[in-house]
Amino acid sequence: MFVGLRTSWWLLLLVLVSSGCLPIAEGPQDEAKNPYIVTGRERFKGRDYKGAIEAYEKALEVNPRSVIAHFELGVIYEQFENDYPAAIFHYNQVSKLRPDGSYPADNAKQRIPGCKQEMLKTDSLATVNPTALRETERLREENVQLKKQLEFLQVQLANLQERLNTASSELARRPAGATPAPASGATFVPAPNPPRPAFPDIRSTSPGPSGSPGRVTPSPSPGTPARSTVVRPGDTFASIARRHGISVPALMRANPVVEPKRIKPGQSLNLPPNN
Repeated sequence: MFVGLRTSWWLLLLVLVSSGCLPIAEGPQDEAKNPYIVTGRERFKGRDYKGAIEAYEKALEVNPRSVIAHFELGVIYEQFENDYPAAIFHYNQVSKLRPDGSYPADNAKQRIPGCKQEMLKTDSLATVNPTALRETERLREENVQLKKQLEFLQVQLANLQERLNTASSELARRPAGATPAPASGATFVPAPNPPRPAFPDIRSTSPGPSGSPGRVTPSPSPGTPARSTVVRPGDTFASIARRHGISVPALMRANPVVEPKRIKPGQSLNLPPNN
């Protein structure tokens, strides 16, 4: 009868195992392929520690004997959540699941004393000075925020450096002397023309007969258009004056700095204004 009961027990155990009612220990390779383990590691690399904890907890729901999930949870609770009791619990689970002391049980065993020391420090500080404990927690939270700000600034600095490198490359490729293109939205406004200088009111006199005072000839007013002519080959002051119906003295007064005997073809001469 005893033999029959023993055989029935083993048959029942075999049925439970085959139906999935009892957890079966997975090997390290099988654990690494668990989708929750993969998700937890990706979130951990992305510094999403809360999300990583959630993924590893899901992995333990599927397989409570997952050594990797227990160990990763212990590391997160110890180093990033400062929850030392939770870290010790998961490290102890790793040691129980790997009694031979193989990895990561050896690492978990070494981390447990450090967690206990941190617990003693926290308990002592809370007992002796609650205000100091609150200040420590505040500083810890501030440190986390500063780390996030530092990461954000590093990303912004990298983007700025990339834009500076791109601008430097464009300047290096630009030909020498080329005018840089105006910035987007800029409008080119030409410089105003300088005002024309007003003509001085110069008056010249021509000698009158018998030494009488000469006749005053007004210079062209600013509103009168200037007249000029070009010396042709063989021209003289007399031929130029005859061609334009003016007197030689009037032509000489219009060109006081020109010597009549030194004019050359192509030279421009001023003509007196029409009366």
